[in-house]
Amino acid sequence: MTEFGKLLEVHALRYSAMQPQDAVKLAYQSEFGGGHMIGDVETCKAYLAEEYAATVQDADTPLIEDIGGGMIRLQLAALDAERITPAQAARLFIASANQPRGTKEGLLAKLECIREQAEAGVFGFDAAELAAYLQAYAAAGYPAVRHSEQYRAAYQPAYRVIDRRWMRMLPLMKKIDALQMQQERVCLAIEGRAASGKTTLASRLAALYGADCCVIHMDDFFLPMELRTEARYAQAGGNIHYERFMEQVASHLQEDSITYAPFDCSVGDYGAKVTQKLCPLTVIEGSYSMHPYFRDPYDLHVFLELAPAEQKQRILQRNGPEWYVDFEEKWIPMEEAYFAACKVSQCCDLILRV
Repeated sequence: MTEFGKLLEVHALRYSAMQPQDAVKLAYQSEFGGGHMIGDVETCKAYLAEEYAATVQDADTPLIEDIGGGMIRLQLAALDAERITPAQAARLFIASANQPRGTKEGLLAKLECIREQAEAGVFGFDAAELAAYLQAYAAAGYPAVRHSEQYRAAYQPAYRVIDRRWMRMLPLMKKIDALQMQQERVCLAIEGRAASGKTTLASRLAALYGADCCVIHMDDFFLPMELRTEARYAQAGGNIHYERFMEQVASHLQEDSITYAPFDCSVGDYGAKVTQKLCPLTVIEGSYSMHPYFRDPYDLHVFLELAPAEQKQRILQRNGPEWYVDFEEKWIPMEEAYFAACKVSQCCDLILRV
């Protein structure tokens, strides 16, 4: 039996009033998530806040319900117990919904699982009822569907469908939002081992906070050729142009904007200058972003952990076997020496995996 088949058994037992369209809705959400992009963000937030206000909070309701495919239903009735605000839930939902996912083939495979389980007598409805519904559903073009009236009456569903990976953002979101209640700007540094997901985390924060977030990459401050000496590389944290980062970025984070010239490793020279307007949330991502030379200009510090075996797998997948040798013999040892000498993870407010 497939994982989705096992999940259908769980839902059929939990929701005995489930009808064919509720099983199809489960398959659709598992494959496509929310099923649509969120264009009108403010209306989406307002609708969630309204639904939350009408939902009785229950500390015994689990926050998340697995629906397969890496997707979960975030139960609005559990928000208060987990100290999650409607605004935070809306951010997670919108960011997740705006990442397209799933295929028609994947949906059809899950519909076949529903057929098999109906024939096995798992549901309260029989295989003939399901077959009739699926015939009409196929003729309609396999659209998103609503819960049945029976399901709504029995369970009063109130949830949002979210990619499980976005749920890992909650601890960091809570810290950011708490700080933003106290001050106009928050500056966050993201450190971590090579391939641990620093750039991914920064992009997710940008998706969550939209125009209120800007990202600066430490990769733009690689060493110029004239500084790439054995003596420089022997320094803990010497593999970054920390002097230029201090001069052009770290010392200006309380100003309205910064201007710098990104270093382009593909040509070994600086690119055109860019001016970055600083936002309510400014994210500095990349190894060496917490170099002690900067005298800690940040409000929040995050370290991304990664096991060596997974790190190797990610680098091989991202860079290929030829480049992995450079990482193994040079870049990873330099990073580890910097982490140890500067006690980077010990200085962080949060340690995450993405």
